[in-house]
Amino acid sequence: MPAIMPVSTLRSYTEVLDGVQPGSPVFLTKNGHGRYAILDMEDYDRLMDERMLFSELERGRISGESEGWVSSSMCALILSGGLTMGVEVLYSPVAIHDLDAIWEWIAIENEEPGGADRVIADILERVDTLADFPLSSTPLDARCSIRSDWRFVESHGYLVFVRLCENQLFVDRVLSGKSDYLRRLFSVEDGKRYYH
Repeated sequence: MPAIMPVSTLRSYTEVLDGVQPGSPVFLTKNGHGRYAILDMEDYDRLMDERMLFSELERGRISGESEGWVSSSMCALILSGGLTMGVEVLYSPVAIHDLDAIWEWIAIENEEPGGADRVIADILERVDTLADFPLSSTPLDARCSIRSDWRFVESHGYLVFVRLCENQLFVDRVLSGKSDYLRRLFSVEDGKRYYH
């Protein structure tokens, strides 16, 4: 529970700092109005990490809005040279870049072009099933301690981050779920503390 104190209590700052605990910040007032907050470093780190995650996911959404969303059939056409889908799902340009990087990693780095084609086709098919059953995706906050509207599905060890908006499904990012993907999104040494 947060403590509320006048800023004048900083004269005995050790007493104020002793009141700061994880999940329990101290709020300082000036002239009776909230002015400052003192947070435990764990709370501060979590706040900054959540901000970075949302920024990274927002990047995918913004790229779709500024550069234009790409339908699932066009995405399939771009990535696999002609595979068509019958469901309208919108991919951000950043998500397409993610899929292209996945294909390159499997096809070129691992010398498995056939495997790369199968993985991408399976990811696209998995996303397309969401058009009929959007709530079959998992809320992001079921996996970590961050509340958001993002959901995800898994395919071949990759996590596809999506958002539902009215009758549209926006695919914002596709990231590896085999690694510590929260660490990658948060740019911290260890993202494991955010997993449930």
